Amino acid sequence: DKNKNVNTTIKICEELRNQGINTKLFVVGDGKLLNKLKLQSKNKNYIEFKGKANKEELKKLYDESDIFIMPSQFETFGLVYVEAMTRGLPIIYTRGQGIDQYFEDGVVGFPIAYNGYNEGVKSVKKIMLNYESISTNGLTNSKSFSWKLIANQYIDIYQ
Repeated sequence: DKNKNVNTTIKICEELRNQGINTKLFVVGDGKLLNKLKLQSKNKNYIEFKGKANKEELKKLYDESDIFIMPSQFETFGLVYVEAMTRGLPIIYTRGQGIDQYFEDGVVGFPIAYNGYNEGVKSVKKIMLNYESISTNGLTNSKSFSWKLIANQYIDIYQ
């Protein structure tokens, strides 16, 4: 899905690697762009395309990860951010979209511009410096998102 902006996430990982920071990227999901992304990334052994994943596979991937990055162009709420937070992952998300309105910068992660890969690189570095605190904040704050609250957010959007 072009909206999920995987290209920016790939650029973030590439730049971090160029700066000597070891990264690995799991890309989850399928869609029209999957084959194109695989072709563009065929010589990049640090990128793994996982395809569509069920809940158990997602939990395992979250647990194998350190940071969740999804700078979507448009996002209503983004339940996946909360899912990542419940597994202790700091998040990088799009400024002005979805979950951005719920937290101050640096509490559970950082917002970036839609195509802001340089901003994404800086955000990853900030997270690395304060990982335990941001991870703990994410776990704690994820509990404030009940299904009722999430449902009400979607209702507000459609009204």
